[in-house]
Amino acid sequence: MNLNLKTQKRIFSGILKRTSFMAIAFFSLMAVSQAQELDVVGNGGNTFALRNDVGVTAPVWQSFYPDANATYRGFIQSHNDGRLDLGANGGEMRFYTGSSYKMYLASDGKLGLGTATPDSEFHIVHNSTSGASGLPHINVEEASANDFARIKFSSSSSDFWTLAGAGGTTDKFNIFYHNGNSGTNRLSVDATEGTTILGSENTGTVAALNITSVFAGGTQTLLMDGNEIDCNDDAMHLNRNSLNKVNIRTAVERADVNLKHALGSGVDDGFAIENEAANGEFWTMYVVNSNGDLELYHQGTAVGHFDPASGTYSATSDRNRKQDIRAFNNILGKVMQLEPSVYKFKNDGKNKDYLGFIAQDIAQYFPEVVSVGKVGDTEEELYTMDYSALGVIAIEAIQEQQEVIEAQKSEIDALRAEIEAIKEIIKK
Repeated sequence: MNLNLKTQKRIFSGILKRTSFMAIAFFSLMAVSQAQELDVVGNGGNTFALRNDVGVTAPVWQSFYPDANATYRGFIQSHNDGRLDLGANGGEMRFYTGSSYKMYLASDGKLGLGTATPDSEFHIVHNSTSGASGLPHINVEEASANDFARIKFSSSSSDFWTLAGAGGTTDKFNIFYHNGNSGTNRLSVDATEGTTILGSENTGTVAALNITSVFAGGTQTLLMDGNEIDCNDDAMHLNRNSLNKVNIRTAVERADVNLKHALGSGVDDGFAIENEAANGEFWTMYVVNSNGDLELYHQGTAVGHFDPASGTYSATSDRNRKQDIRAFNNILGKVMQLEPSVYKFKNDGKNKDYLGFIAQDIAQYFPEVVSVGKVGDTEEELYTMDYSALGVIAIEAIQEQQEVIEAQKSEIDALRAEIEAIKEIIKK
């Protein structure tokens, strides 16, 4: 090692030896024109060293005094266990490279990259770019192929969250939760299969995915799980551009709710409504493209349709759909027992009079037109009537009555013939 002290400098040195080591207690250089007070020129290797004397284990300390009358402002300290301290006393530490300061360590411990005023424990200011050759703010890379690079989030408790991402053949990004005993992915984004959210079944208050919005009147929460969408508001709105319109398979807004179905029949297409119970009962509505009829299907079988011009309902009456066909007769006497009525419905705000029959009375004579069922799937009993069947009854009654009339007419004609014959006898 060569120690080069310029010829224009005056050197004052004092060497003190204390106990078992030699220390440089005072080393002052008076500069004349050179930029540095001490110029150490070496030929490689360990050019300059500060070390303790034999047997001394205290840290080696180098301090820096910008002002001769002030306390030290910076230091370098080396420990015998391999630790190295680099510090600033009372101010920030700045790291300089490439002709500018790049990193700042504030006196309160906040670290800034690209900023001299970090406002968090680690603050990065950077104009990032994306893509394969981009420069992100942080790059976390896993050394093992197809494994996940991970960032862990935890507090003083045993549970924690992990963000994990992997490329290669894995191509997934996961949000992982561990409760201290076991863990599972709560959200998984697959590059080809989409996004999977794992969580609780929808109970109306808790679900796998909760979306909450805050407004002046309070909050609204949409809850979703694998097969259910719920909300905590009075009603759930499916709107298009906030216009209170619901469109399914169409952008044409003809009404508040708009549904377009495929071309075919109500067997496989249309709009179906089904009871969730074990019997699987369902009805389907289908709009016929050729004539505009609105068809009704029960369990996939057409049972009738509404006429697009008059709204008239036509029930299925095809012979091919029927069996056990029998004559319907001898009903004139029953018809004469029927009692048409005028009545009002209870809880009818219009208090309107209606014409009709009482189903329980009709059931005594024509049980075929009366149905005794329940209100929905409750235990409340309800009688209903097929009023369209009264037309069939009326026609049969007219036919039977006509037979009576024809018989009476024949009888009258016979009596008239007898009277005429009697008249002729009397004249003679």
